Amino acid sequence: MKKLSAIAVLLVVLVLATWALATPSVEAKGFCFKCLFHCPKSDDYDPACLRSAIPPWPICHFHSVDDFVDHAQDSATRCCGDVTSACRCPKKNTDRFRNKIDQWCRGVASCGGGDKEQIAAVEFFEQLESSSTATVL
Repeated sequence: MKKLSAIAVLLVVLVLATWALATPSVEAKGFCFKCLFHCPKSDDYDPACLRSAIPPWPICHFHSVDDFVDHAQDSATRCCGDVTSACRCPKKNTDRFRNKIDQWCRGVASCGGGDKEQIAAVEFFEQLESSSTATVL
């Protein structure tokens, strides 16, 4: 009986998902079923910014794009640059973190904001890119 009910639930989910992908979204009523399966986007930010600031699905639906960008910019002040001692990421000392943080910081720096720390971060990464292309080890 449990196996039959599990199959029925999966069948209903499959039918609803197929229907949602085949029909236009119902945004006029304030609900978009298709939107549940995609992370939000905004034309206000550079695509590189959104790739760095917005977490993967389904976590991306927990807050707005502006909230995620603000949080990423706040984290960048602590985690980007030479001194990362104030970075609160529990994985900051791992190789995976060190391999990805530069690209993440460049993406967050493209978010804009105009404050002095953001401008300094953009200048830092532009300088880093120009020096890394000039010297090959």
